[in-house]
Amino acid sequence: MTAGSENPARLFKVRPAIADQIRLPGGKKVGEAVAAADAALDDQRASAVEGLTQGVERLEALCRERSDDGFASVYPIAANLAGTAGFFETGPFYKAVYSLCELTEKLTASGRCDWSSVDVHIRALRLILTTGFEDGPPARAMLDGLSSLVRRVEATP
Repeated sequence: MTAGSENPARLFKVRPAIADQIRLPGGKKVGEAVAAADAALDDQRASAVEGLTQGVERLEALCRERSDDGFASVYPIAANLAGTAGFFETGPFYKAVYSLCELTEKLTASGRCDWSSVDVHIRALRLILTTGFEDGPPARAMLDGLSSLVRRVEATP
């Protein structure tokens, strides 16, 4: 249409189908839906823990090899683990794997390769898996130690 046309634009209000479905009687209440979602997550937890275990095993193998090519693989594996760990209740595991991501990101950006610091992180991940994701004072002390490694890398030019 051109300016001055006699057919003005018309607006249509679209009502999503979900709006009608919400108003129907029956169905689940919010609390019931959340409980069902939690139950579905619990069903997947065992396979998620198995995936975390396999990821830690891959990291352990890379750490044993200590190759420059292997170092480039640490971050993607750790990021994948963080994605899974963040979705489930893994407490200190998520924080430790996130710290490993930070560490390898900073090392890579500075062109360095510090397998010793990576090894400490991987050993922490293994310990957290072994203890069933316990989040007590020992885990917090371990996470503080991992954070200090990351800060040391930041401070080193």
